[in-house]
Amino acid sequence: MTTKNQELDQANKQTNDPEFALKEFERWIKIKKIKDYKRQENAKNKFEDTIVNGIIDKEILIDEDGRITQKLIQPIKNQEDEVVLTELNYMPRIPIKLLNIKLKAVDPSDADKRTLAYISALTNVSMGQLGELDTEDHKVCQSIVMYFL
Repeated sequence: MTTKNQELDQANKQTNDPEFALKEFERWIKIKKIKDYKRQENAKNKFEDTIVNGIIDKEILIDEDGRITQKLIQPIKNQEDEVVLTELNYMPRIPIKLLNIKLKAVDPSDADKRTLAYISALTNVSMGQLGELDTEDHKVCQSIVMYFL
């Protein structure tokens, strides 16, 4: 089994190769057992493109078990302007119990908050911290989450 540092080294050795990025995405889809209809639906909304471009730009790393690490373009800082979060680490699956806890306080009609609840459940980062995400980082998070809905 490789370590996270070995995986990052391997990812850094890759050039900005769209073919490699697409293969990595397809490997992740296969690990997650995403159905074709869901992939096609998400592709229409450019979620697949966002993830593939994140791999090309080395903002997204997918480990051998399907766990995604997203390097934030704009790290999250606290009130003292200290960096508190530089990356998000996604679980490959969301336990329903955890998701229900996160969704409990969210208005079902508030799509943005529901998305944050899913991101929070997948990354174990508070919704408060996630609310500080830069729009570009949030776009990547949102694209990843769409494959969990």
